[in-house]
Amino acid sequence: MRTRIWRRRSKADTALGRFGEVSDIASVVAFLASDAGRWVTAQVIEGEWRLQALTRAEASG
Repeated sequence: MRTRIWRRRSKADTALGRFGEVSDIASVVAFLASDAGRWVTAQVIEGEWRLQALTRAEASG
């Protein structure tokens, strides 16, 4: 129960109202590695990630 409350509150605290996923940052990495991103240098690109530790029961429920 505590985990569900934490997840709901944590999601509400994020700008998009959801947790970040691998695909969210993968597209940025792909752009930076491509020719289109060749002029982007010395930049800090931040993303908000929340570490989640879920048991199998919590993940399936």
